[in-house]
Amino acid sequence: MADPNALTLKLLAEMGVMNPTQKMADNIKDHFENVILEVFLRRVPENKLPEIRAKMEADDPELHDYFAALAAETPGLAEELEAAVTREYAVMKEALQTAPK
Repeated sequence: MADPNALTLKLLAEMGVMNPTQKMADNIKDHFENVILEVFLRRVPENKLPEIRAKMEADDPELHDYFAALAAETPGLAEELEAAVTREYAVMKEALQTAPK
């Protein structure tokens, strides 16, 4: 008898849909990107927010460099980002360890 999980994964692959592991990995990546963005936007000067929004909506190719420059001029941002990511990682790790198998 064929493994139903293997058949499901094969069907999803043939349909071009992510398997559950890929989906979970994408969700985790998106979550950490949102954590970083939230901390970043909370710390940048308020007068920069309209410019940031315009650059993000326009998918500006210079966006990465712009964020890097803003981050460099925002004291303590790196430490706050590291703390937020570390905190989220600890919560996620705990949740995965205590989740029913």
